[in-house]
Amino acid sequence: MLENINEWIMIALAVVGGASLIVQGLEKIAGVTPSTKDDEWVGKTKRTLGKVSEVLSRLALNPKDK
Repeated sequence: MLENINEWIMIALAVVGGASLIVQGLEKIAGVTPSTKDDEWVGKTKRTLGKVSEVLSRLALNPKDK
């Protein structure tokens, strides 16, 4: 059962990693636009993904993974 949980955590980390790549692309686009609302949204999303990634990493028994 522990193997299944660890496997799900690794899948979640992969999904968060993919979402982070998308947000990085959106960050470049938002930097070009004159509006600051999209910059704020991208910043909040980036911080949230960072926190989720950190929690998942700790759950995967990688406490010093940074």
